[in-house]
Amino acid sequence: MRTFDEVSHSRQPWLPCPEFIDGAFQRCGRFGDRVPASVVRPGFTHLYTAGQGGFVIEPSMVRILCSYSHDGLTMKPEKTCDPLGESARCIPGCGSAPQEWCPFAKPWRCAWPPGKLGAMLIEHAKSKGDGQRYEEHNEVVLAAPDYVDHLPSSLEAVFMLPQTADTGNTYEAQARSAHRAFLSEYRLDASRVPLVQFERHRDPPFSCVDCGASPAATP
Repeated sequence: MRTFDEVSHSRQPWLPCPEFIDGAFQRCGRFGDRVPASVVRPGFTHLYTAGQGGFVIEPSMVRILCSYSHDGLTMKPEKTCDPLGESARCIPGCGSAPQEWCPFAKPWRCAWPPGKLGAMLIEHAKSKGDGQRYEEHNEVVLAAPDYVDHLPSSLEAVFMLPQTADTGNTYEAQARSAHRAFLSEYRLDASRVPLVQFERHRDPPFSCVDCGASPAATP
């Protein structure tokens, strides 16, 4: 799952941030070669968000660059590639060569290589309940080109979170707006990519907000 954040396209938030929009330079464009996300599973449902919604990603349509059992601090200079994109000397969001791969490097600096997602999730499970916010969610760094090339199939749904007195309906409006824009951009309806509510303590955690028209019952 991927939440709305500052490294997304300002008008089309399902896209990574580009270097330019209408000729205007975008500071977040230096992070446009990766898509940060989190793996959510039973018992481990934290997301990096203060209340915003986001997108449910179709895992078969994306490629993992690396992952972290906590917040990977992937916007730090040492995790940024210049020029943008993968190369022999840099992996976006994961660091420069020589790579500091877990479990061999220092745990607070290392990234898990793409083939070790299961090992990362085991490590993430060990950190649950230690009281540190950045340990509550994991971070998975996805390759932006693969994600973008497979749109709209890269996304399964747009999600929103239950709103509180503090957030009002601001974040709900944001999710609804993103959902409408996405459907319009790809000429889809909500039966293909629904708007759902994610409640992390609920089982199951997803419920329909706008899932399109129900198919007619077969007589």
